[in-house]
Amino acid sequence: MSELNEQVEIPKVLQTISQKHKERRRNQMIFFFGATAVTLLASRIAYRGVQTRKYIPSLFNANHIPPPFSFQRDAVLAVTHASILATSSFAMLISGICWSWDIYSIKEFGYKVKVLLGGDKNEKKLSDIPLDEESASVQDAINRFLNGEDLIGEEEETVLVVE
Repeated sequence: MSELNEQVEIPKVLQTISQKHKERRRNQMIFFFGATAVTLLASRIAYRGVQTRKYIPSLFNANHIPPPFSFQRDAVLAVTHASILATSSFAMLISGICWSWDIYSIKEFGYKVKVLLGGDKNEKKLSDIPLDEESASVQDAINRFLNGEDLIGEEEETVLVVE
């Protein structure tokens, strides 16, 4: 394989693009494995938190009287464990999808999801439909406002008609 690379001269532009792509994929992989490690750590912490709150009486302890505990502490720990576990799982899911689809930005993710769900075809269909008169006037007013035409030039009087 290396002999083939030595025989074929690859242009510098392709080499830099290839190196950037390799670096991009490496960063995606590192982020995914980091999110996976955090998820595993969070699940282990949550498991230990549940196991420590379980009451197992010893031989001569009464099994119908649980030991004293703090409702507030248990609630805070439960919310903390659930939040960390949910956030890390979501990060692992998103980074895995981005790694497998080769997505690097939110804009790229939005475009690929739109294409996958057929939104680009529906968007073209919607853009071909003519606007009704009222929608066209609203669109023109917004465009004039964004272009600064209403702010610079003429001030029109608006009259409200109450029926």
